Amino acid sequence: MEPLSQLKGVVSAPAQDDSPPLVELPPASALDYLLPDVRIAKRPAEPRDASLLLVSDASTDQENDGLWTCDATFRDLPSFLPAKSLLVLNQSRVITARLLMQKKGTGGKAEVLCISPLKPSWDPAVALAAPSGQSVWRCMIGGKNIKAGSRLVLEAGEGLTLTADVESREGKDGLVRFSWTSIFQPTLQSLSFGTVLERVGKIPLPPYMNRVSDAADVQDYQTVYAMAQGSVAAPTAGLHFTKSLLEQLQTGPKAIDPCHLTLHVGAGTFQPVSGDDVSQHTMHWERVSVPLTTLDALIEASGSGRPILPVGTTSVRTLESLYWWGAQLLSPSSSSSSSSASSSRTKQRSVLDLSLGQWDAYQFGGSSTRQRPCTFVPAATALDALAKQAREEGVESVGGETQLMVAPGYRFALCDGLITNFHQPRSTLLLLVGALMGGLGPVHRIYRHALSNGYRFLSFGDSNLTIPPARTLLPVRPGRGVGAKGGVVDWPSMGRGGGGGREGWTCLSD
Repeated sequence: MEPLSQLKGVVSAPAQDDSPPLVELPPASALDYLLPDVRIAKRPAEPRDASLLLVSDASTDQENDGLWTCDATFRDLPSFLPAKSLLVLNQSRVITARLLMQKKGTGGKAEVLCISPLKPSWDPAVALAAPSGQSVWRCMIGGKNIKAGSRLVLEAGEGLTLTADVESREGKDGLVRFSWTSIFQPTLQSLSFGTVLERVGKIPLPPYMNRVSDAADVQDYQTVYAMAQGSVAAPTAGLHFTKSLLEQLQTGPKAIDPCHLTLHVGAGTFQPVSGDDVSQHTMHWERVSVPLTTLDALIEASGSGRPILPVGTTSVRTLESLYWWGAQLLSPSSSSSSSSASSSRTKQRSVLDLSLGQWDAYQFGGSSTRQRPCTFVPAATALDALAKQAREEGVESVGGETQLMVAPGYRFALCDGLITNFHQPRSTLLLLVGALMGGLGPVHRIYRHALSNGYRFLSFGDSNLTIPPARTLLPVRPGRGVGAKGGVVDWPSMGRGGGGGREGWTCLSD
């Protein structure tokens, strides 16, 4: 393993915990591109896997062979994936979190979007099961003169009335306590908050769709494998999968297995980078949970060199956070009271309540006045440390909160590629894709090709399979990173792994 201080993209920790990493971040203006409204998909493809798939291969970058693309459809995905890949899926489910309400007394219009629960628990599963009066959420609140002490109401069928008491306000956000009653059917008062939302709430479509959600969106804006309720936006890279395609991947000759984790997507995913200094952008926090069955599968894949392919940027953030949590757990400084110069948020009492700050992955293990340079922990070792700690605690998952911001200069520990959609201008998700592909230059070439060839963009848009160059991967798994020993991922692109040539592929020049 290379010393951390010698590895580009993960560098010595600055003096302040919240300082940006010592990497050359691009200006926010580099995230701009012209996206005509007609290219924003308002509805999904029918069927789901009829969407287009652009395969973007930068793995030949080290051979000075450029960026190659192939135009396909999503149902062709199996032919482009390495055999025995581990497909990582975010199983978070979108809740009907948008509430169209009125101010009690005046009848003024108000809109409430439930973002994240605070009481009786931060865990959406617990908060959605709460009875009347016990569920408090951080919400985005729209409407005139709505302040702390305001009461909002929503009257639904069967005499059901949902009441939202605003307990505090800060900017567009506020803390809201929900209660509900029914004058015709008193038994409705015993409903859980989640059931009430299903009855009276609406699917919170992204603002760029510029349309009101309808009954079709209840199914269309969910992945077919969504299980864990809690998101206010779909992990949209997974919307292209059908149950039959997932079965084909698993039972077909390539034996591609799925595994599941949960990152509840918040409204912050739509927040563009403001200003022109990326380092000053505050990344949003999101809660994640990874069952031990998935962690065990990742440990096996990491140790054997089996390809790991995340579906969506949310799966990427979760995987990378897992690695750094495990590495931090094994760091001698993690048990030292003198290590306060490193991030104060990565140390927690339980593997159920881990935390990773915006720049922690860049800072962790770097030399400072209170730390010595260290080497990278192998991925399988880092993940195994988390699994052992979870079993010692008697819990069946690991998780917590992550604020990880992935930008060019970052190198990936647990990602061999990425299935994602085409993202909006100024999005932090463009930074993540740029980090994987070795810079924003390849991303702009990919997007120009997509715009010129009829691809649809954003949540209901088409898909992009990105294959990275070796230099963007950390050498913490067999065959990963520049000059690493062991087998490399056998991507069957441009004829590699199965003979043939470059028929159907296009080289995108600068």
